[in-house]
Amino acid sequence: MGILRIFKSIFKKESEKSVDTRVKQEESFRIQESNVEDSLVKNFVSAKKATKRSSSEKKQKKEKTVKPMPVFDEILENSLIRRLAESEEKRDLVERHFVYNDILRFYYRYRKLDNKYAKLCEKYCLDDIASIYDMEKQEIAREIKRYEDLRDVISAKEFRENVRRIKQEGFLGNIIAFRELKSLYMEQKRFDEAISVCDKAIAWGHDAKTYWVEEKEKTLKKIEKLNL
Repeated sequence: MGILRIFKSIFKKESEKSVDTRVKQEESFRIQESNVEDSLVKNFVSAKKATKRSSSEKKQKKEKTVKPMPVFDEILENSLIRRLAESEEKRDLVERHFVYNDILRFYYRYRKLDNKYAKLCEKYCLDDIASIYDMEKQEIAREIKRYEDLRDVISAKEFRENVRRIKQEGFLGNIIAFRELKSLYMEQKRFDEAISVCDKAIAWGHDAKTYWVEEKEKTLKKIEKLNL
């Protein structure tokens, strides 16, 4: 009986130890679990704050990059229209071309302010493009006349060489209407008309021909992507 009590006592102590160990393990696990949960919550809150901060920064950046709409300049518009009328009255096609440059860029700037300005930009671009060949003829004739007035002081050979050069070079100025009109049509998703402008610019040739051949290829690729 004494031995039996000893075994019972030992078994009881071992059981109590086992229970005590299990309780401690469970408590340790609960503490670890609680720490993990706290860590997850903290990480979630931090991520949420970072997302809000990032969104706020993006919004502020977007607000900063939005350009204010320009205020329409009626005084400048009236001045340009007056200059255009004067060039037409003088039948000076070269001067009128440069006025077209100024007036079409003027309306291009305000194209998003009101659709009527986009239409006016298109009108003056088309008017300029339609008149560039006649304008070039006038410019060539004017340059040749300038050398004719110098025939008393230059040799016949020099005169002939300059006349040949003038005819070969033609009008040396840029035709801004091609660029502005193509951009306007692309913006309005009038893709066929944008390509037509490129073709007209290529046909015009001169020093800008290579540029417009490349520009047409780029425009076709851009249209293809937009249509996907």
